[in-house]
Parts: sequence; C-alpha cells; structure tokens
Amino acid sequence: EARVDTSHFSGLISKGVYVDTNDPVAPHAVLTITGTVIPLADYQITPGDVKYLFYVLLDVRSPDAYAMSHLLGAINVPSGELADWFQRLPQNAMIIVYDDRGPAADAAAQSLQEAGFADARSLAGGLEGWIAAFGTSFVLFP
Repeated sequence: EARVDTSHFSGLISKGVYVDTNDPVAPHAVLTITGTVIPLADYQITPGDVKYLFYVLLDVRSPDAYAMSHLLGAINVPSGELADWFQRLPQNAMIIVYDDRGPAADAAAQSLQEAGFADARSLAGGLEGWIAAFGTSFVLFP
C-alpha cells in the first residue's frame, strides 16, 4: 500500500515508490504515482492537516470541578478512572492532560506514556497556569 499526502500541494505531482522484489532479473523497481492536485478553497482544510493538528484535551479533575470550569473542548476523565480509558483514547494523537495546578496531570501523563501514548503531555501549571497566562480565554464556566 502506498499513499501520497497532497497537503500543501497543488497542480501536477509525481512521486516515486521504491520496491524490492524477489525477481532476480529486476530486484528493485520504481513505481511512479502521478496526478493533479486541485487546490483547496481558503475555507477548507485537508484530513491530513486535521490529523496533524488533532489533540485530545483531558481534564483529570473531579466531575464537580470540571462542571465549574474547564478548557473548551476538554473531556473529563477523573485521574482515578484514567486506566479505564486507555482503550478509548487515540494511541497516536497528542493528549494534553490538565488539572488545577499540574501534579495530578503530571502523574496522568506519565501513566499514559507508560501505557504507550508517546505524545501524552501535561499542561504546565494546569488550568490555573492557563488562566494566569491567557485569562479566561477558552475557559467555559456554567
């Protein structure tokens, strides 16, 4: 299987795929993929770019704390329930974990990394650090 990511390309493209074969006469082959990439409109985004930009925001505080305020787009998975979510979370996406100040998020990010989520990170300073840096931008309140 070969795929060509045409993100940020337009017009004619030609890409080569190098293949090793078991043919003694031609042990190496080059397959060429050609095509015309139609540019996107200014208001469109490619699936490849969405995957590149995709992340999961994980609030590991209690449901009550989450209900009081949380970052826009965050899902609430209390730290004690995190292991139950390992099968539901995308293995190859960035997972940004936060709590109020950081310590519980640090432990959660380490736990996620140990479970194979290589791109799990904790938000330095937690939600309080976010608010100190950016005010309440992107913070939802009831």
